[in-house]
Formats: sequence, structure tokens, C-alpha cells
Amino acid sequence: MLGLLSPLERLLLDEAGPVASALVLDAPALAAHLAGEGASVAAFCDLADDQASLATPVEVVEPGAFGEFERALVRLPKSLDALDEYAGWAVQAGAEHLLVGARVKDLTRQATTVLERHFRTVRASLGRDKARVLHASDPIAHPAGWRPGWPRTRTITLPDGGDLVVTHHGSTFASGRLDAATRLLLEQLPGLLEGRSPSRVLDWGSGAGILATWLAGRLPDAEVIAVDSSWAAAASTAATASSAGVRVSTHWVDGVRWLSEMPDSSLDLVVSNPPFHQGVAKDSGPTLQMFAEGARALAPGGRLALVHNSHLPWARVLCDLRVGQVSRLAQDRQFTVTSLTR
Repeated sequence: MLGLLSPLERLLLDEAGPVASALVLDAPALAAHLAGEGASVAAFCDLADDQASLATPVEVVEPGAFGEFERALVRLPKSLDALDEYAGWAVQAGAEHLLVGARVKDLTRQATTVLERHFRTVRASLGRDKARVLHASDPIAHPAGWRPGWPRTRTITLPDGGDLVVTHHGSTFASGRLDAATRLLLEQLPGLLEGRSPSRVLDWGSGAGILATWLAGRLPDAEVIAVDSSWAAAASTAATASSAGVRVSTHWVDGVRWLSEMPDSSLDLVVSNPPFHQGVAKDSGPTLQMFAEGARALAPGGRLALVHNSHLPWARVLCDLRVGQVSRLAQDRQFTVTSLTR
């Protein structure tokens, strides 16, 4: 089992020493190893596929369902907000010691500052295999009934002048802000809907649910679906839609797999601000697969609209599918909105 661990996970294991009980976050192989060694282990992963890979004897948990554990072991998430939420979960689970494993190049002083909000003592281990561990101990006592300060809400102003209360967890893309790319796509949606009454709409990679909630508000008779592989995103989407009083069917699932199971010609509109990072690494694979599956699932006359960095060759990729007409709807100094009409 040890051979299945990454160098970072092996360092976390060595730094942890003997472990009787642990909460493990975003490290499924490490959770399986500790459980196999006889530790009492509960684990949670933000990515749906990682969560699905957890199996007995690991206790699979979701936020809010943590028990009591002496230690928490975490792979450093890509955002400081996510680290703050995870550290709060560790304190909530009664962990006296939190270990955060990271690649040396990803560690910043700010990560230590975040941990110091929750623990009195934070120190870094010696590096090994280009990885280090932050040790946080002596948790700061909180009053009875204390809960971590997540999710949070932020009120944004939409391009049409309306306000939207956005809920976001620590790992949610853009931290609940209306990022420039999503704004550019939102500005094109009224034109996309003009003269059309789509009955089934998909927001692929929904993030905090801004696009899905806007569409559900403008299309009250349509089935609006949101999918995201991140628990933080799916939970945020559901909460944002609920706060706005609209119906969005939200799924925490691998988006490509979900689309691949959709029948041909079953969607009238697909919108996306697609990611091209997996964690901290660039990975365009899921987005490219989404193009093919999304185009296949479009009904005749249906449209796929996406916003992307202008340097990415997504318009050419969509043209190469040879399933419809590709057009550029908008472009600014950084982003482009491209549409495929089947």
C-alpha cells in the first residue's frame, strides 16, 4: 500500500508518526493506507471521483458529519480560503494536531497565517522530495456552539443591474465574486435566449451557481441543471439558487461522465466557464471531452456557449467537431465567448 502513496503523502505519513484516529482531507490513498494500518480514519474529498474512491475501512464523511479525531491530515488545497475552511473543520473535529502537506513551490507565508487563525503553534518541517509539511497544534478554543465561518455570502451586481446573493465555500471558484469571464458570458445570455424557449439547460462546471441561477430566473418553465466535480461548487450552487428562490437541479459529479450518459439531442442549451486546471496543474482534457459530449447531447438548433481565455484554440476545436456552426459572440482584452449552434 505504501508504494501507492505520492512522495508528498509519504512525507505526511512519516511526519504524522503513530496515528490512532485521523480525519483525512483530499488524500484518498493516504486515508486507505492509514485505515489499512489499523487507524480509525474518516475521510472527505472535494472532488467527486476522489470521494467515490473511498472505501471500507475508511469512514466516508461529508462536511458537518465529522466525529472526534486526534489528528487531521490534509493536502494543501489550491486556495487559502479552502485551507481556512479545512482548518476550521479540523478544529471542529477536535483535532489537536493538523498536518498540511504541500509541494515546496506551492507554500507561502500566507498559508501559515491562515493556520494561525485556528492554532496557536504553526511550524514547517524540513523539506523532502520537493515537499514539506506544515504542523499546526494547540487549537484555539472557541465558545460552545462555534461553527467555522463557511459558507460565506457575497452580494454581486449582475450585468442587467440586478443583485444576486452568492453563497461560496472555500474551494469555490472566484470566491463568490463575479469574475470577468463569467460576466462576459452573462452579457451574451439575453441574446442567446432571444426568440428561444429552451426546455432543458445545463451549466457545466457551475462554480458558485451564478449562470445557473440567472438562467433559472429567466426560464421558470425550463429544467435547469448544474453539474460540478467539486463538492464546494455543487453545494454553493445549490445554496445560491435556493437563496434566489429558483429551481436548479444540482449534481456533485464528474461532469464529463454525467454528460456521456445523457441521450443524444437531450439538451437545448449548454453554458460553461470551463476550467483548465485540475488542482494546481493545467489540464484541458475534461474540457475537450465536454465539447464532444456536449455537442452530441445538443438537440437540433441547440446551442453550446462558453467563455474562455482568448489564446485558447477552443473555436477551432469546436469547428473540428463538424456538428454545427461556430461563431464568436464577444471578445475583450482577455476573454472570448464562443458559440456552437447544432
